[in-house]
Amino acid sequence: MRKLCGLLVLALVLGVLATGGPGPAEAQDKTKKMKEKDKKGAKEAAAGTIEIYKDKGGDYRFRIRDAAGKVLAMPARGRETRDGVLEDLEVIKATMEKAKPVDVKN
Repeated sequence: MRKLCGLLVLALVLGVLATGGPGPAEAQDKTKKMKEKDKKGAKEAAAGTIEIYKDKGGDYRFRIRDAAGKVLAMPARGRETRDGVLEDLEVIKATMEKAKPVDVKN
């Protein structure tokens, strides 16, 4: 009986060695995930921000800033309410979606 158990263990060990054992474990590809995360962050950062604030006179205004924080646009006049600023922003958004740049000669 003891010889039989020894032969079975030996056969099992030889079988595992002959097949090469379990295959290599797949590594996680963290670089791909990092690149996707960086692209997403870059798109969000590239969008910039729109700040709504009250000016010194008590009127509401907005500032459009790029990703670096530089002011790109602000209105020439303030609005009495925050909703007025949001309406202006919607008009600007609709105009920017439809309008095409045109060269103007002075």
